[in-house]
Amino acid sequence: MTRRPQIILQCPDQARPEELDRARQLSKARYTRLTANGPLKFYRNELLKETDRAYKLLSQPDGVLKHKPLSLLARQVKQSGGTVESLKPGVKSSVKTTNLFADRPKSSQPQTENAISKKEMAFIEDEFCKEVLFRLEGDLIRFSSRRELLNIASDKGIHLFRANLLMAQIVESVRQHKLYEPSEEEKNILAQPKETYHKYQGKSGSKKRAAKIYRSNSKLKFNYILLSLAALLFLLIDFLIIKSFMR
Repeated sequence: MTRRPQIILQCPDQARPEELDRARQLSKARYTRLTANGPLKFYRNELLKETDRAYKLLSQPDGVLKHKPLSLLARQVKQSGGTVESLKPGVKSSVKTTNLFADRPKSSQPQTENAISKKEMAFIEDEFCKEVLFRLEGDLIRFSSRRELLNIASDKGIHLFRANLLMAQIVESVRQHKLYEPSEEEKNILAQPKETYHKYQGKSGSKKRAAKIYRSNSKLKFNYILLSLAALLFLLIDFLIIKSFMR
């Protein structure tokens, strides 16, 4: 499935570093909210992982992630610069494929091609559901996003009726569990000016520390405004008192 990082983070194509950081925080808070209740909880970990991956991909200068092979065999293959066969000589198996499942009950025998295709289709539909969540805005899917999703479904062999049904089920789940309203975390992130928050984060070196500095500075500014209003009020009262004595 397509994994355009800008779609996952819902950010513009040419985003500055502070905008990327802000988009990652908003996306993680949004996906946490969307998967708080209902059947969509199944996708939470994968959505958060995709968010971090998209952020890392856009943060790279060349836009390419340098992946380290996960398994020991993959690392050995990469170091040798060859294939798996070049590591060890081939060993002929002594097990005959014709008798491999002869003594097993029918329930443990390999699945049929039809069952395997259904299992593969279930994985494909899960990936499609994540694509829908990436493009969800509140409890709506834009018309352009819906057309893009239908093209993805057609390319992956998902019937158009089934694709529309999956989109409708996701939207209905969001509406039923009232997951379309922005959370408090999202509101706090949106309320913070981009440049100011990024400036505090650069000075403090920590996101939590930057948030604390920003909140404390905001409270100080609010107190200064109250003091200024109080001083103006006292001046106005003094002026009215002096004017009444002059009469």
